[in-house]
Amino acid sequence: MRSYSSSSDPAVEIVAVQTDGVHYDAVLLLGELGGEVDWAVAQFPDTHDDDTDPGHAAAFEDAPIKVRGSMLREREPVRHASSPRHKRMTGVIHSFSATPIQLRVGPDVVEYSGVVIIESGDEPFSIEGDSGSLIVDDERLAWGLVLGGSDDGLYSYALTLPPLLQRLGTKASAFFDV
Repeated sequence: MRSYSSSSDPAVEIVAVQTDGVHYDAVLLLGELGGEVDWAVAQFPDTHDDDTDPGHAAAFEDAPIKVRGSMLREREPVRHASSPRHKRMTGVIHSFSATPIQLRVGPDVVEYSGVVIIESGDEPFSIEGDSGSLIVDDERLAWGLVLGGSDDGLYSYALTLPPLLQRLGTKASAFFDV
């Protein structure tokens, strides 16, 4: 089984461009799994007054994002902002995997422990490109990250935030209210 690691300085300055052409300067923190980028968190110091993207507006108004202090329960609703679909997706906690789950990451199969299984709503909770999306509860408290989904779209897999917060170390407070 591979384990998470991060480089000594995972911060990278980038310029993010949204679909309407608006540019943002940002700092991107990268995490690696087996030598490949596995997750990233972006920090946008400033927003534009004319930004109408609902995902960006929600992210900016909540920064730093508050983190849920307790585990979710089965059947509890969750949601995330799907970047490929430009909308919020809903689902419910289906179960907590007692055994590791193997997922394809590029050409490799990686084993993840502590996976939470989310049941999709009317549409798949996650699709390709949603990996790394922040999952929140009904009170908009951050709780986990989208890891991947089943081929049939009925289930998505998530990791809870504590391992990510631990990896971010002192930089976690730039993104999360910890």
